[in-house]
Amino acid sequence: REFIVWDTAQVYPEYAIIYERHRPADSSSGSQTEGESVEERSYAASLLSWIVGLEGTGSGVPPYWLNADRRAGSSFHDIVPAEGFRPAIQELMNSTWEQKWTRDRKDSRGEKIAPGDPHGDMPIGVNVLKVWRVEDSGMWEAYTETRRRIRDSRGGCASAMM
Repeated sequence: REFIVWDTAQVYPEYAIIYERHRPADSSSGSQTEGESVEERSYAASLLSWIVGLEGTGSGVPPYWLNADRRAGSSFHDIVPAEGFRPAIQELMNSTWEQKWTRDRKDSRGEKIAPGDPHGDMPIGVNVLKVWRVEDSGMWEAYTETRRRIRDSRGGCASAMM
C-alpha cells in the first residue's frame, strides 16, 4: 500500500511487510489466518492499553518493544521478527483488498496490464510472507514530538478511541 505523508515525523512505520500477489491462476487465496495465540492476545492487550494511555506517559517507547527496558536516551534501530502478528496483518490485507485496475499495475512478466485485463493477470489478493516490527528510537522520538506538537496546537481536543 502506498501512503503520502508531507512530514515523515507524522507517522511511525512500525511494521515492514513482505508479501506476494495472488493471481486468478494461483491455487491459494492468501487467507491463511488462524486463531489468535496467547502471545498475540497479550500483545494486542499491551498495545491497546498503551494507545489509550493506561500504561506509560507516552514519552518512552511502546512497552511491548524488545528495547522497552533500555535506559532513556539510548539510541537503537532494530528490526524484530513479528511472525506471531502475521495472521492479523493477513486479515487486514484480506479485508481491505480492492479489485481495481490501475494504469501502472504490472503482470507476471513485468509488463503493464492492459485495460480490461485480457490475459487474466490482475492480482486477486496478497499472501503475507513475513512481518517485522521496526524499533527505532530516533524515528519514535521524532514521531512522539510531532504528535505532541499537533495535539498541543489543537488546544483541548480530546483524542478519540479507534
